[in-house]
Amino acid sequence: MARHAGRPGFAWRSAAPDRAARLRQDLLDLGLPAPCVAAAPCAARHLPTLDHPAAALGGAWVIEGSALGGGVLARRLDAVLAPGEPGGRAFFTPDPQQPARWRACCAAVEACGADPEGLAQMQHAARDTFAAFEIWLGAP
Repeated sequence: MARHAGRPGFAWRSAAPDRAARLRQDLLDLGLPAPCVAAAPCAARHLPTLDHPAAALGGAWVIEGSALGGGVLARRLDAVLAPGEPGGRAFFTPDPQQPARWRACCAAVEACGADPEGLAQMQHAARDTFAAFEIWLGAP
């Protein structure tokens, strides 16, 4: 998606935090040894190629939606982590710009989806992105 950052309709993506870095820090905060964190499987190798802008929007919709939904999970972690403490939940905690990024993402998806070819590419990329995360989460 980074290759599309300069294109119209993608400016909102530039403010997205590095969620992979947040996940690595969470694992360290939860006590996983650094060598194990470094050796953990990487989701990026499973992600589809998002060369076309419409495909990138489909992938972004999945990723931004998961970031937005992560806020619910972050609050649920109060039951197992110290309430209000950020350690171990940064991956799930939305940054302050998340709601605005989600609205911008949805607006870009709506605009692109007006074109049947763009809609088909977005749908295909979204399914492939969901599948990539399913493979990654099931990795040993």
